[in-house]
Amino acid sequence: MVRMTSGSAPTTGDEVLGARAVGLVAVGAAVVGVVAAAVDPTDGPVICPFRLTTGLDCPLCGATRALHAFATGHPLRALDHNLLVGLGIPVLMVAIVVALAAALRGRPIRRPILTPAAWVALAAMTTGFWVLRNLGAFAWLGSS
Repeated sequence: MVRMTSGSAPTTGDEVLGARAVGLVAVGAAVVGVVAAAVDPTDGPVICPFRLTTGLDCPLCGATRALHAFATGHPLRALDHNLLVGLGIPVLMVAIVVALAAALRGRPIRRPILTPAAWVALAAMTTGFWVLRNLGAFAWLGSS
């Protein structure tokens, strides 16, 4: 479902990420991780406009607490706060490390391109998660 751009040399700058861009993303991710570890959002106010107006969880409700839990070494707690974010954080971390390793070796970092089918699957998964986490039978998916 994910295809890489083909060819030996890309024709546009959009197809290859520069080492500087990868470095900035890595530094940004590290800063976010440090801040997330330092600031405990557990007793903070509800900041989700959807939850404030409806009382229901959106797909990202619990993401801040999940990021904090992951950054402080509690990945299972991160999954409890938001399953999608808890699963997405390690995937993004691996992608950043792989891209950074390629950049440090001087290799081009090709940007993965999601196919239309992958976008539809991602949207369906997110929508399904959104609906299920607000049903009583799936309360365990809520942003506890």
